[in-house]
Amino acid sequence: MLFFEKKIYQTFINNSTKVIELKQELEAIMNLSGELVTITNANGMVLRVNNACEQILGVKESDLVGRSASVLEKRLL
Repeated sequence: MLFFEKKIYQTFINNSTKVIELKQELEAIMNLSGELVTITNANGMVLRVNNACEQILGVKESDLVGRSASVLEKRLL
């Protein structure tokens, strides 16, 4: 029983480490890209934008998150 619990714990630690690594990679991509980067859900709602998007559009991320991506399209036209 103890071995099984230790194995579950190690799997949890390995998965947590992988999630942290993926999050760091995403942050690097978002911050190092000089291009507009927008992440939306399947319904076209903005989940995240990068700093370049904020600077180019002159709008804070907090003003875009939760809104339709069409808001971005209108600001770019």
